[in-house]
Amino acid sequence: MKQILMSLKTFFTFDRPLENTYIQQAFVTTHENYRKDYPGWSTSATRKKVIANYWIKHVLTHFGAFYLVSVLIALPFSTNFNQFAFPGFFLAGMISLSVLTFWLYGQLFYVDFLPKLDTIIENYEGKQLQHFKKCQRAQMSNFAAAVVYFAFANASGLPISGVTRQYGRLLTHLFGKDPDAMHEDLKLITCKAKKLSPHQQTEIEKSLEEARSFFEGIEFPYGIEVVANLDRKFKKRSST
Repeated sequence: MKQILMSLKTFFTFDRPLENTYIQQAFVTTHENYRKDYPGWSTSATRKKVIANYWIKHVLTHFGAFYLVSVLIALPFSTNFNQFAFPGFFLAGMISLSVLTFWLYGQLFYVDFLPKLDTIIENYEGKQLQHFKKCQRAQMSNFAAAVVYFAFANASGLPISGVTRQYGRLLTHLFGKDPDAMHEDLKLITCKAKKLSPHQQTEIEKSLEEARSFFEGIEFPYGIEVVANLDRKFKKRSST
């Protein structure tokens, strides 16, 4: 009973739609539900849905409840009930809705609801960006991924001579890397080493270390040997 009374209180005082936890839950739930059906669904689209929910679900329901109660209270006192009564009630309702929209619902929307919603969206996008950057940092570099593929291909006897851009595009499906970068890195690995700048040499050494750590982690000696051979190849070329 107490819970019912509390729910009625928050409904009639219009507190529920303005609660920070409720807005956050509404946004996250709406966003995740739509992303299941539309993978590219944006936070901007969810924002519009939540705003529409505020006006259609909460404002109209809240006003409708008060309007219905008012009509039920007024009906017993309407002694001259005729064909003009319902149009009169309707007109009074429209005027009341306009006034309340300006003085109550609209002000609460712009002053309270919308700032909270925008803050929740910014925090959500920030967390998503942090997660994306964390995943990026956890990924191998393009060159390290190319080295890993090269080692596995050699170990399995898969020929990779004559690397083309189409080859790089196919590997994109496997590694999720830039196809042009995969193509250039495989060419660099399989072809005669070219003269490298100090910056390129440093980046290659870092990538080779990534690949070596990966092979050590999965205990793949052949891969470690491939990394060692490539390391000697590029160091020899950079010293000439």
